[in-house]
Amino acid sequence: MKMPSKIIDISMPLDNETVVDPEIMRPKIQYVSQAENANAMSDFFDGMRPVDLPDGEGWAWEIVTLTTHNGTHIDAPWHYHSHDKDGNPMQTIDELPLEWFFRPGVKLDFRDMPDGYIVQPGDIEAELKRINYELQPLDIVLVNSKASEYYGTDEYLTRGIGMGKEATLFLTRDHGVRVTGIDAWGWDAPFKFAQERWAKDQDPMAIWQGHWAGIEQPYEGPRPHGDLAGTLGRHRAALLPHGEAVQPGAASRPRVHRELLPLQDQRRVGRLDPRRRDDRLGRQVSIRHSREGGSPLTPMFARVDARVNGPLPAQG
Repeated sequence: MKMPSKIIDISMPLDNETVVDPEIMRPKIQYVSQAENANAMSDFFDGMRPVDLPDGEGWAWEIVTLTTHNGTHIDAPWHYHSHDKDGNPMQTIDELPLEWFFRPGVKLDFRDMPDGYIVQPGDIEAELKRINYELQPLDIVLVNSKASEYYGTDEYLTRGIGMGKEATLFLTRDHGVRVTGIDAWGWDAPFKFAQERWAKDQDPMAIWQGHWAGIEQPYEGPRPHGDLAGTLGRHRAALLPHGEAVQPGAASRPRVHRELLPLQDQRRVGRLDPRRRDDRLGRQVSIRHSREGGSPLTPMFARVDARVNGPLPAQG
């Protein structure tokens, strides 16, 4: 296996200050220093005093309160509905085949579209023609809006486009895409525009239409990502999401990387730096086994559930 020449992290950091989520779901991080934990560590050993530890320091850690949808994360179908159009239960995050996330990716650049615009199939076809690319089943599609240009400001949650129902189904139902991503807070238009649309026509199915397209054809979505324009350019990429899954749950917390060459069997431990040089929520990759007894470190370890995978279009 040829190793990648470079790996670029496109996940977004979490801290107590940066606005990446609405107020009702903002994360809270308590930083506990080595000095503050000296007593806790020495108490494990009879007769040990904090001063006996090197420089009087114990371990440092962070106490994190968050939802599974804070910052960069992967949405499972369970997030947007309890069952599909045929009444089958939606998959939770622990049931998703990991091989779907080790796939070639392609970036669609919609930065020129106005905030609140609802992307349609024709827009995707035009962008694919511009970059001279033909979608393949199980490609990972990353959407570049202009939202990430406002990351860290109060405008971040109100900027960007929305992927419409038909555009989403164009990817998932018609071309076999199962994993999508976007640099905005959500796959749909910002709630500011959804609220305006609701006030105008009172259609509840329009406010979250890109997500609810998954009722017809379930799919997964890592989001939000960092600066896709600055890090990915026009290149295709293999994606390596990893994180800790909440079982069962509606999402997991990944670190998502663009790889210049294929990579597998890799693990990484991220961190939250108490000195805040790199406030990234990092957790060791969850090494989990499928219900069929396989391992994520072997190819095709999981049974691909037909109701989520669906019939994939034949490759031309």
